[in-house]
Order: sequence, then structure tokens, then C-alpha cells
Amino acid sequence: MFDSHIHISEEYKSATEAIAALQRILSENNVKGGILIPLLNSKYSLESILEASKQSFNLKIVPHLNPMDNGFDPKTIYDLVDKGIVGIKLHPRRDTYNLTGERIYEVIRIAGELNLTVNICSFWDGTWSRYGLTIDSFGDLADKFPGTRFVWCHFGGHKILDFMMMLRRRDNVFADTSLVQDYFFKGSVKEDLIYVLESLKGERILFGSDFPEKSYEDILESSIAFYEKFLDEKYRVSILEKILVGNFHLAYPNSILFYRQA
Repeated sequence: MFDSHIHISEEYKSATEAIAALQRILSENNVKGGILIPLLNSKYSLESILEASKQSFNLKIVPHLNPMDNGFDPKTIYDLVDKGIVGIKLHPRRDTYNLTGERIYEVIRIAGELNLTVNICSFWDGTWSRYGLTIDSFGDLADKFPGTRFVWCHFGGHKILDFMMMLRRRDNVFADTSLVQDYFFKGSVKEDLIYVLESLKGERILFGSDFPEKSYEDILESSIAFYEKFLDEKYRVSILEKILVGNFHLAYPNSILFYRQA
């Protein structure tokens, strides 16, 4: 299996130690690799993470960038591509901005030009109205840049059905399951997730863990076991193959990693 949503643990002294530890954990849990998303507030610099991961063929870097930071120069994306990134991560919820305006559009244009996949946090947490973010703005941005691939991280959280309807009508959009599958302990969200997986037959959905938010032991015991238990038997094998392996080379066609046997 691959994991579309991995963060780096900050319990280690250096990025080199953290990447080495992550590799051990992935290997112990039969996770072949995935997308590592360094956040802007990480104790490790992006440069040190990129350097430490140079020999990690199975980890591809998608750095968190903030287009609304006055000190950010969109042209730095060109340099990051030369250092091996396969996408960029926008975090409007954490950085409190909406998905309109020339700063956002310039970053998306550059990402599209460089064949990078644009990951956007879509977890609805009740604060979006404070900075003008709406559910529709995710679909509108994908429509404005139809030649660019997007991954909606966290699949909208408990708004997953709204995001499913938008994804269904936009071929350039993928979504990952991080947080959705294990953040909500009660309510209809898990049932909605199973419905979405079956309705879309697993197409353009990527498994994501949000590690180290949860350990892989917990993830494999809860999330994967949950899918195996509740997915309709006639779809189960096909859906799991797509979300755990098959969809990754479609979301990240510029990464040879996902063409290798998982």
C-alpha cells in the first residue's frame, strides 16, 4: 500500500534521523511509500528534509507553501522542482485565506506549467467563513484550472458528500481519506465514507493516514480493517486496490515511484 498523506515526526534531533525513523516504520508496516508533506511550522527546514530524503526513493515530497505570505516568491517553486518535489500543498485553513485572488492563481499556474499536483486541505472545521472560504470555492478553482491536478486532502471532513458530488464532475480532482476515516468516532461520517467509496467505485480516491497523528498500528487496525469489514464484497478488492495502490500514478504521474509494483 501507499500513503498519500504523511507528515514528519518532530521527536528527532534532525531531519536525517526523522526520515530514517520514518523509513523503518513504513517498512515494519508494509507501507511501500507515499507522499511526505513537510509543514511550514516544522522544526526541520524544508531544505534539510529535501536533502535527507534524497536517497528515499519511496518518499516523494509535497511541501506546504503559503501564497499569502508577503515573503513568499512563487518563482521558488521552479527551484523546488529541481530538488525533486512532485506537488505543492496549500493550507487555507491553517493559513487563513480563501482560494481566490492573483496570488493563489499564480501559484496554481506555475504548478500546472510544471506538471505538479496541487494538494489543498479541505477539512471543514467551522472557521471557513472568517476568511471567505467556501465549499464551492474548491470546485471553482478546479474549474478555473482544468489542466491542473488537485488533491482535496481530508475529502472535506464531515462535508464529504458535498465534496464527492464536486469531485464526480471534475476529472482533474482527486481526494484523500486522511482524518475522514478516523477523526469522527460517532455520527454518519464513516457510513458516508463507505457510500462514497462504493458510489465512485474507488476512482480518484487515495488512502491517506495523516501519520504521525495516529500510529500505523492504529491505522492498519482501525482504518484498513474498517474498509475490509464494511465495503460491499463485490467491490471490496477492486476499491482497495485503487485507493491503496492504483490511483497514485494517476494523481502523481510525474513520480516513477507509483509505477513500481506495490
